[in-house]
Amino acid sequence: MMVLTSVTVFAEEQETTTTAPASVTFSDVDPDSIVGNAVAELVPYGIISGYPEGDFRPDAIITRAEVAKVIVTFLKLQNVAVEGVPTGFADVDATSHWAQKFIRLAIDYKIVNGYTDGTFRGNNNITASEVSKVLAVALDGTTTDRTNIELPGVGSQWFSGFYNTVDKIFPY
Repeated sequence: MMVLTSVTVFAEEQETTTTAPASVTFSDVDPDSIVGNAVAELVPYGIISGYPEGDFRPDAIITRAEVAKVIVTFLKLQNVAVEGVPTGFADVDATSHWAQKFIRLAIDYKIVNGYTDGTFRGNNNITASEVSKVLAVALDGTTTDRTNIELPGVGSQWFSGFYNTVDKIFPY
């Protein structure tokens, strides 16, 4: 939820000419909480949405496909997303995945990657390392990992540079 709140703060700082539709409430979100405030800011713009049952599931772990949809919509790229354009990942293209167009755009903008076995694994939960890459690329344009950056307790990993970039954008 820290990421959701941080993205909300960042979104508020961005200039927008879009008028948001009326707010939506969810049965499992207290509208007066930090999460409720973040949801109230992002739902009207379509950046995030709930489930057909009327809940939001704020404690659920977000999937790789859901992150692709959130970030593409946050960056206002959803209008250029086209259904049916192959992503190059067998597990997305063969199944007509609900987020195919968002995944395709996130790949085009180098926000997300697939795995070496040719899959995207959109239904897998996203890891903190993957979130750091998505945020660094989407918000800063960083597309290289800069693994020479040493992080305390982690050392130099593929995600080290992305963590460092996100920490500069959202210091906590």
